[in-house]
Amino acid sequence: MKVIAVVNQKGGVGKSTISFNLAHCFASELRVGIVDVDAQGTIRNMDDALGAIELLPIEQLSTLRSKPFDVVVIDTPPYFSDRLEDVLSVSDFVLIPVKPSYVDVMALKPTVGIVRRQQEVQPELKAGIVINMAKPRTSINQDIDFLLRDIGLPKMEVTLSERVAFIRSFVTNGVFEGDDLRAINEITNLAEELLGRLGI
Repeated sequence: MKVIAVVNQKGGVGKSTISFNLAHCFASELRVGIVDVDAQGTIRNMDDALGAIELLPIEQLSTLRSKPFDVVVIDTPPYFSDRLEDVLSVSDFVLIPVKPSYVDVMALKPTVGIVRRQQEVQPELKAGIVINMAKPRTSINQDIDFLLRDIGLPKMEVTLSERVAFIRSFVTNGVFEGDDLRAINEITNLAEELLGRLGI
């Protein structure tokens, strides 16, 4: 089993949307569980849209490794939580979404600091930053790439664009039920990159 935590202490960066769509992508070939640690319960409130994905209660965080899943995705809250350390301690990969803006990149530093401290006691923990809600063909994307070099964690090769399909994905049971092939390809490529970095 591999556990992927989607983490950023800043709100509005698309953590729940990414978690939801990654889980759907993995579920096409793997047995997938999802944990919603966010008190807002975005994913918990959409359990009818999860299909074959099993929604796991927060209380099972400490026993995740005993569950019969290939991949578990954890959606986390947009604020510091005493559960974050528990989430990181059971994770294999921390995916950190960031919007392509200077303010959002600067706001990454506390989250990155927490992840780096966890890596000191858990050296096998991998992490990567994914740019989300990018606008195509704008110079800001290159500026953000430059800023991220000093953050201290690698950037994912895949970038997720700002697309209506992602915004509507909770209504359509994920982007895979829609007809936006670019959105489908972006999530699929991100899922494949994550599995590759995890050695699956």
